[in-house]
Amino acid sequence: MVIDRLTLQNKLVEILGSSNVYYQEPPNTGLKYPCILYSFNAIRVDKADNKPYILTGNWTITHMYKKASNDTIKYKMLDSFLGISFDRRIKADGVYNDYYTLNE
Repeated sequence: MVIDRLTLQNKLVEILGSSNVYYQEPPNTGLKYPCILYSFNAIRVDKADNKPYILTGNWTITHMYKKASNDTIKYKMLDSFLGISFDRRIKADGVYNDYYTLNE
């Protein structure tokens, strides 16, 4: 079953402990750090007898923050979803970006 956007939004707000959670990047308003950006990528359909029987949604989630983290958010994120993986951490322009892929 594909997780719906509002359910994911609420869970990410709970994990971050703030309402700075955005579905895609907000236009011209600027981001308030720390924050989480997320976007929907695709639906994978597994079939049997030419009929769909499993639908899996694929999401990209980015945790963005300016101060070096003690990884609390990372562990909360990994503990909150069954199909999540930590992909990489990049620091650009003084902002850390932790990238996750969620298949759920």
